[in-house]
Amino acid sequence: VFIDVMMIEIQNNHCLRNKKCEVREQVREKMASEGYRRYEGLVPKSDIYVHPKSPFQLSSSYKAA
Repeated sequence: VFIDVMMIEIQNNHCLRNKKCEVREQVREKMASEGYRRYEGLVPKSDIYVHPKSPFQLSSSYKAA
């Protein structure tokens, strides 16, 4: 079982955009290890993750991070 698409908040009062954030890095490492493609900049303050087997792939005009 896998989830096709996830939107995960990466910026808030506890995890600022231009500062190192341990939790954000842990989430990104975990999602990468599970094979998800990460997209930045599509939704403010969030990363979008798409599973490689998902039928909901983003267009190649969106660059994966």
